[in-house]
Amino acid sequence: MQLNQKLVLSSILLLVALLAGSGLFLNSLERNQWVYETLIEVFQNDAKVKQDMSRGEVTVSADEFADNMVIFVEDVLMYPFYMLVFAVFLGLFGFLMMATHPSIASAFLALAGVLSLFTLVPPVLLFFAANSLVKSGGTLTAVPHRNAF
Repeated sequence: MQLNQKLVLSSILLLVALLAGSGLFLNSLERNQWVYETLIEVFQNDAKVKQDMSRGEVTVSADEFADNMVIFVEDVLMYPFYMLVFAVFLGLFGFLMMATHPSIASAFLALAGVLSLFTLVPPVLLFFAANSLVKSGGTLTAVPHRNAF
């Protein structure tokens, strides 16, 4: 197996592991009692909330605050989850295209790297694989290790 293929496969496996982990985290966030307790504690220890409580101006309870915050976090974390899904599909498509159309494969690998930039490690591997495919001039020859980095 060539260096390009190894880089792409390792990055796809990392992305799949991150995707599985983030999916498990998103599914368990609503049932995680530690998160609720921490949010309630943060709400109750906030200086502004204490000041509003002393005046009787608090409009939301600590439980409502924790529920709303968990729903907000779940909504926000769906975007990185979907970005990982698309990055995995683009990476797989790029891997399958490496043998027939290396220039198209490098474009898909670069797109997968852009979509997964927030994860740091897989995009670096995907960019190295895309760069070495472009340097090889459209052929699937392995770039020596010292030239790839």
